[in-house]
Amino acid sequence: MKRFKEARAKLLVEGILARGGGCMEGNHFNEHGIKAIGVVLGYFKNYTKSEYICIDDMGKCSEFALAVIDVMAPKSK
Repeated sequence: MKRFKEARAKLLVEGILARGGGCMEGNHFNEHGIKAIGVVLGYFKNYTKSEYICIDDMGKCSEFALAVIDVMAPKSK
């Protein structure tokens, strides 16, 4: 969780950290002993035929994923 927060701070991303449930893939990994954090990028009109995601939000989520990889990657000395 520490590195996740580092990546969030690196991009000045606001967010809410909360325990969740439901069908998120991260929950299934955790159930089977694989540590995972689910990241939700902000859906609108969830679970309806009109559900959508903003393209800009998808881009920001991609940048965030790269920041997480960057802080998780071993640093060479």
